[in-house]
Amino acid sequence: MPFRYLEDVAIADLAFEAESESLEGLFEDAAMALFEAMANTATLRAAGKRRIVVRADTVEDLL
Repeated sequence: MPFRYLEDVAIADLAFEAESESLEGLFEDAAMALFEAMANTATLRAAGKRRIVVRADTVEDLL
């Protein structure tokens, strides 16, 4: 699994740690962690796929 939830870090909110070999993969894995927190994605059927392109001056701004 490219991410793990950090249950001892956040009480009311969600905290997770994601890792990947590329920046693009890191954002994909972080998005998947967020989606998994909201719903069991294994039980969902994809209606489509979209590519989102975002630009920013720094990596931190992309978050």
